[in-house]
Amino acid sequence: MGSVIQSQAEALKKWEQKIQENIVFKEYILRKIKKEETKYEGKIMIFEQAKDVHKEDIEELKEALHAMKVRNTKIVEELEKEKVLMEETLEEIHGKLNTLKRERVKA
Repeated sequence: MGSVIQSQAEALKKWEQKIQENIVFKEYILRKIKKEETKYEGKIMIFEQAKDVHKEDIEELKEALHAMKVRNTKIVEELEKEKVLMEETLEEIHGKLNTLKRERVKA
């Protein structure tokens, strides 16, 4: 019985580690998206301050930024949903690990 509990605990810990890695990766992607948008916004500000840039070029950049933000918003929303589900799964894993610990103490 003890080896079964130990095996289950090890499997849950591996699952927990994978989920935590996925959460870290999703947070990395979210930061990268924000950095990309900020960089683009900075370029637009530079072009707006430059005297020799045509207004049409700036408008095209603004439209491209808007399209990027629309796309990124959908991606961010999906990543946030996945992250929340993973965090909930981690809570379940922690609960199962605690249960296994109690069973191991009783055994």
